[in-house]
Amino acid sequence: MSPQYNLQGKHFTDFFRNGRNLLDWDAITEHKTYKSESLELSLVKINQKRIPILIDIAQVSPETLICFTRDISELKKTEKALKKAKRNAEVNAENQVNFLSVMSHEIRTPMNSVIAMTHFLLQENPKPEQIKNLNILKFSAENLLVLINDILDYNKIEAGKTTFEQIDFDLRDLINSISQTLSYKAANKQIEILIEYKNQVPDIIIGDPVRMSQILTNLVDNAIKFTSKGYVKIEVNAERLDKDHFDILFSVKDTGIGIDASKIQHIFQRFTQAEQDTTRKFGGTGLGLAITKRLIELQGGEILVESERGVGSKFFFNLKFKKGDKRNLESIRDAQFNFSDAPDFDLHGCKILIVEDNEMNQMVVSQFLQKWNAEPDFAHNGEIAIDLLQKNHYDLVLMDIEMPVMNGYQTTERIRSLKGVFKDLPIIALTASTISEVKKQVEESGMNGYMSKPFKPKELFEVIASHLPSHKYTQDKNTPKSTPMSKTGKIDYHKVIDISGGNKAFIRKYNQLAVKVFADFPDEYAFAILNQDFEKLRKIHHNIRATIGLLGLDDLETEIKIGRDILQQDEPNEQAIGQTIKQVKNLCKEYSEYLNNYF
Repeated sequence: MSPQYNLQGKHFTDFFRNGRNLLDWDAITEHKTYKSESLELSLVKINQKRIPILIDIAQVSPETLICFTRDISELKKTEKALKKAKRNAEVNAENQVNFLSVMSHEIRTPMNSVIAMTHFLLQENPKPEQIKNLNILKFSAENLLVLINDILDYNKIEAGKTTFEQIDFDLRDLINSISQTLSYKAANKQIEILIEYKNQVPDIIIGDPVRMSQILTNLVDNAIKFTSKGYVKIEVNAERLDKDHFDILFSVKDTGIGIDASKIQHIFQRFTQAEQDTTRKFGGTGLGLAITKRLIELQGGEILVESERGVGSKFFFNLKFKKGDKRNLESIRDAQFNFSDAPDFDLHGCKILIVEDNEMNQMVVSQFLQKWNAEPDFAHNGEIAIDLLQKNHYDLVLMDIEMPVMNGYQTTERIRSLKGVFKDLPIIALTASTISEVKKQVEESGMNGYMSKPFKPKELFEVIASHLPSHKYTQDKNTPKSTPMSKTGKIDYHKVIDISGGNKAFIRKYNQLAVKVFADFPDEYAFAILNQDFEKLRKIHHNIRATIGLLGLDDLETEIKIGRDILQQDEPNEQAIGQTIKQVKNLCKEYSEYLNNYF
């Protein structure tokens, strides 16, 4: 007998415990029929240390039981480790959700500004060629936002919770927009983007245009990325199922590097690419095709690949659509906000508190409000907002949700607790999260409505106006517009004036940034020309192009073109080089002097 146990003069059940209690022998022996069962117990040593055991009890007669015991210490350790791993996995999953939520907010914030500034530029009576470029920018920014949302919420796609709109849209128009958006990438690689329609593809179909754009943009962009010469071709082939329904086959074909047959089955796996060094050579996360595949499958389609190494690839998929009605599409277009013929909005000096910690967002929202004759005020966090509300009168509050000190929900609950006029004060949430993610919390905290960033000007006005008495706002086509400043000297400043909405602080800040650009550009330009560095010239031209367009700097644009022409000559003219460098320096000096003296 082992010295760890002392069984002499004792019943063996004295050493077995079921939890804190001794094994109930009477309960086991009271069985009147033959029966077997298993019990998970613990065996108590002399030193009171317990060993988990599994005891199998077989009743062979009314008076006789046979017991078999097994030490399950290792099994219990494994079970404990599995439980711990499960808890860790749950914590990690929660941390991932929180991380994606924060990243979603941080990435959508600059996207809000990009889209908002595109709206500003579109209302400034741009030149026809600028309208085309701005619409491409707007289309790209809005689709980039969709891509960001899906990448940050990949688990939702995997779970099949992604929703799809069913609206009329112009398929050819959508594909042409994708082609135009990606044409600069193709042009840089000297390849063509071709489009071919077969078998009377319907013009208007009912589906989700944003998801379709996301799918095709990813496939075409991938094709361009992996193609160094030749073309990328989008083919659309329709098969009529009945009078109103079509099975449409989409294919994207390229003359690129191709894919080994052994790698094809892996390319749709998330975070996977055909070769290990693909990311280093071509970029990308390896997530795009996985998302594309899931979006197609969730709509009832299937994506396939044909490819030959060194020859090219063809990605193709089919989806079923109902034929749309062009009249519905026209009514939607008529209802969309158009800056060129839209009524002027006027908020009649309404005092609006913007509770927002991001300075970029403050500037964007305030520009719209000031254009509409509102009086915006700012609070960088919830505590400051509550202090301002108790000192001043405000007609409405625009409340960011993600903020330091107190978030938007907590701040709203505190405001409502002040009672009195604060009980009915309109509070509108500004959120970078999707509405489905925050709707319940927005309502429970006491907010009156919400706007998802990035917002469109018309939508922002409508939400604000819906929570104000009708006498507080108007939509009047006869509202006088601000008189733009005429072109003075070599700078056309009226666009900056209109964008600023009369905000002198905004103008001063813009001027400071522009002066810095003009201080650095002449030296960078001279370096590129003297070193015959065409790529350097291209980059600095790209960096200053927005400033040139906004300020109407035609003279500077002309000089840069002269510099580009000089570098393309076999033997650049030294006199011409010296002259263009001097001219750029003088122009930038004039621009800086004008801006420094403006305010």
